[in-house]
Amino acid sequence: MPVFDILLKGGTLIDPSQGISMEADVGIIVPNIAQIIKPGESSIIYKECIDVSGSVVVPGLIDFHSHIFEGGMSIAVDPEHLIRQGVVATVDGGSVGYPSFSYFRKKIMMNSRVWTNAVINLSGFGILMLHESEFARPGFIDEKELARTIEIHNDVVLGIKLRFSKQQVGENGLDILQRAKKIARDLDVRLFVHSTDPPIPYPKLLNELDSGDVLLHMYHGRGFKLLNSEGKVWEEAWEAKKRGVIFDCAHGMSHFNFDVARKAIEQGFLPDIVSSDMTSLGLCRPNFCELPTVISELIALGMKFEDVLLRCTKNPAELMKGIKSGIKVGFPANLTVLKTEERNIEFYDSEGQIMKANKLIVPQLTMIQGEVVYKKDSSTIIC
Repeated sequence: MPVFDILLKGGTLIDPSQGISMEADVGIIVPNIAQIIKPGESSIIYKECIDVSGSVVVPGLIDFHSHIFEGGMSIAVDPEHLIRQGVVATVDGGSVGYPSFSYFRKKIMMNSRVWTNAVINLSGFGILMLHESEFARPGFIDEKELARTIEIHNDVVLGIKLRFSKQQVGENGLDILQRAKKIARDLDVRLFVHSTDPPIPYPKLLNELDSGDVLLHMYHGRGFKLLNSEGKVWEEAWEAKKRGVIFDCAHGMSHFNFDVARKAIEQGFLPDIVSSDMTSLGLCRPNFCELPTVISELIALGMKFEDVLLRCTKNPAELMKGIKSGIKVGFPANLTVLKTEERNIEFYDSEGQIMKANKLIVPQLTMIQGEVVYKKDSSTIIC
């Protein structure tokens, strides 16, 4: 038996990607998972033991949509805040355009303990101010500079972001969407489309997206949306999913409607990705759009915990660069410990609707590369 740097003892391991749901201990030799140990195993040698009884140990949560360009975007959040939410990796959702991307990577991405990828904004202006259009001038889209920036940072850039709402693209929305799509295809990257209050009907938007493109804010409730006038998911949405369009709930402050989500989930139209769209505004309103809260809401709306978990661990990891997700020997020890608190709670959506529930998922511990970077209980319990 090896000497473990850390032993997580007494928890229930859940990893849908590995088909794991069992009581077991996890032995870690930094930075990797060294062994999964059955209960009752004797002669275990360790330097530190943390009792996680009554909790579940899961692959580290991945928040596939956040805004972390702190100091460069008006409502960005320091990625370090995500650690308390059980998050080990994240993707900046298009905060930054090509002029600032090198600075953003050097100052934010490279200095964060959270593993980061990014989506680059179609506009060089980026999302400096939330309510100002990044397409105020045609020159803000520079295909050559976009291509150069993506080539330099190809190891972390996942695609191009377009905020496709009336406020941003106005009357020329379809032209900008089609131009963004052509640029993405020419550069062989994904197109990420913010879909809240789009300027064209939802079926028409869906028909513009190709396999591998990502539709954000799928459960929003403003303007043209996922449901038709009869409350049914558009047939074009089912067809888009079949051909490989990726649907991300990307909750955020303004992009999640309980009625839309509930009806879609009842019809079996589930997100491919579960993310928070976390900003500094989200931090100011606890239990609103942090990733564990989004998980809790989706469970209250009818999804199974394992199904939600898959969509904020393995699924986003498969779209990212440089990260593995899973409770597997030899994998990096990127782990999250969660506890389900039984208590009465009220969730609020973007329109102020209230949903009462009795369960809240609460992070207890976050581990990145075998290092405990957050623990709700500051005292280490020696087993």
